[in-house]
Amino acid sequence: MHNAFKQVLAAAGFALACAPMSASAFLQNWKFDPDGSGSASAFTVNEYLDYIGNSYIQNSISGSSFTFSDNGVFVVSGNDGTPWVGLNAKPVEITGLLQNATGSGTLGGSFTFNPGGTLTLYSHAGFDYGSTNGFFGANNGTPFATLSLVGGGGVVNTSGLPNGNISMIFAFTNLSCGYAFDSLGNDLCTLVPSLPPILFGFTTTNASYVANPSTNVKQEVAVELSCGGVANCGYGTSFNQPPTNFIVSNNGQFRLIPEPATLALLGGGLVALGLRRRKALA
Repeated sequence: MHNAFKQVLAAAGFALACAPMSASAFLQNWKFDPDGSGSASAFTVNEYLDYIGNSYIQNSISGSSFTFSDNGVFVVSGNDGTPWVGLNAKPVEITGLLQNATGSGTLGGSFTFNPGGTLTLYSHAGFDYGSTNGFFGANNGTPFATLSLVGGGGVVNTSGLPNGNISMIFAFTNLSCGYAFDSLGNDLCTLVPSLPPILFGFTTTNASYVANPSTNVKQEVAVELSCGGVANCGYGTSFNQPPTNFIVSNNGQFRLIPEPATLALLGGGLVALGLRRRKALA
């Protein structure tokens, strides 16, 4: 039964990942506690967490085609379009570190991400995002979630710069307890280890080229994070020069899937489906 159940869950996860990402596919009215102290002090997220950040793109171009790497940082700035002030404010900073995202595309066309990049989320009381601590202050504090990039993409212009929305689909591979809950207060950490990884994470960004990045963005995000400390990443005077290499700013929304009805299925409906599947295969 265990294997049959996991096959059904995998099929459900694949269907969700391939379906159009409409509002109905997202978990709504979920709860988030930035310091991981539990559901009692968590606040409600109607649909999404807001984030802003920077990343460094390096392209290898052959004719009109290219392959790329993407490394970046971000900080959660609020939820549902509202900054974290007033009742929702806590003395905690939520940051993320994106490493080793790769993909391929066509200049003046579309691009896609390969599976395998890693996003790590941190909870930190230090409020040092944008500093020279670690990587731009994005990897300081307590790591409470790890996500793996499973897909996504967007479009670029003939200069290789992103144009419009970019999707990055992630899956939770680890989630500490005490941070994220469904609308009933059930801790989502109990679901992450047992689900197929495609089932859980999704984020979108709007990316735009930064012609004059700050010193810390250049040093911490490009040189340190993306290029292993190599000055100007070996590009010399061509540092931050599209389409070969460039810095982008990102802003977007971090959402969770599946919808509540799908979560409810995990409690009984999919078990029954798994049993029927096992019977049919017998």
